[in-house]
Amino acid sequence: MRKLLCIATFVGMFCLGYCQDVKVNINNQDGNAKEECPYRINGICSTEDIGGVDVEFTDNNKGDVTWIKFTNYNQFPVTVLWSVEYVGSYSGCSDKTGTTVLGVNGNKEVFVNYCFPRYHSLNGIIVRKLAQ
Repeated sequence: MRKLLCIATFVGMFCLGYCQDVKVNINNQDGNAKEECPYRINGICSTEDIGGVDVEFTDNNKGDVTWIKFTNYNQFPVTVLWSVEYVGSYSGCSDKTGTTVLGVNGNKEVFVNYCFPRYHSLNGIIVRKLAQ
């Protein structure tokens, strides 16, 4: 009886140890958890973009001050992640990244910096639906 109990324990431990080594194999290729992403803003991939937001650079009639005006055309509130690149030669200006929340059919102006609007370029924008 003692031998039978030892053999059963050994077989149980062997099965438990054998089941722990699991490898994911998809179509005879190793699985890769990394997804392809054209660009990211603050770690968020552009594949999550739903669109529906218009972007416009403006100076608000103040000359060399740059603002971005966002307009939401969706029927729900959204979060907008944006990235602006400065393409001029003035050393006081730099690239900027930010997040803005827009309500239903809302708009908002965001201050970028004290540089002429014509020297800014929109690197990317990612619009995501805001959880309610």
